[in-house]
Amino acid sequence: MKYFLVFLVAICSLAQAFERSRMEDQETLEYETKEETTVVEQKETDKIGLSLSFNPSYFWPQDKVFRDIYKGGFLPLFEASYVFYKGWGTWLEVGYFHKKRTITIVDGVRATAKIDQVPLSIGLNYTYVVCSYFDIFFKIAPNWVYTKTYVNVSNMKKTTIKNAFGGTFGLGGSFKFRDGWFIKIFLNYLYDKRKIHDQLSDNTYKVYLGGLQTGAGIGYTF
Repeated sequence: MKYFLVFLVAICSLAQAFERSRMEDQETLEYETKEETTVVEQKETDKIGLSLSFNPSYFWPQDKVFRDIYKGGFLPLFEASYVFYKGWGTWLEVGYFHKKRTITIVDGVRATAKIDQVPLSIGLNYTYVVCSYFDIFFKIAPNWVYTKTYVNVSNMKKTTIKNAFGGTFGLGGSFKFRDGWFIKIFLNYLYDKRKIHDQLSDNTYKVYLGGLQTGAGIGYTF
């Protein structure tokens, strides 16, 4: 019985020592975690809210004639945004679309058609923080779209320049993966309608110079 009591005392002492060690380890872990969280929060606080990103996208033209001739294609976009108050911010985005096609007009006549287009948007956005590594955003802006077309038919060159003002509407999600760096996916819709008057036929018709931009990007927040 004596040895059994000694054994129980020893077991209790070991259990108490183990419990004290576990509690100390837990307190240390909580302290280290708190310190890491504080460091992360401090880094986030040190950010000025300016973000720059490169957003490769696919452009799908809204106008059917546009699609029939040029289809659609790669449209690189460059964006700068600045958060100024509780998720609200301003943004500027500019892109460049270029396409060259060989088309058949009438009676088998072949022609070279080229288009250069520059969309520019400046407006407001709102970012909602879902969790520490994922945000969703919405944006709206007036825009300006510069479009230059060039057609060469039987050595007869014709260049047309069109400017249109409209609106840009966008949404997407942003994933933060390393100190300031992020990747995102997005969908933009550009509404740009313009009336064109054909002097030869004396007809007026509508063209849409905008469309859908969908893609992914990578950027950095300063």
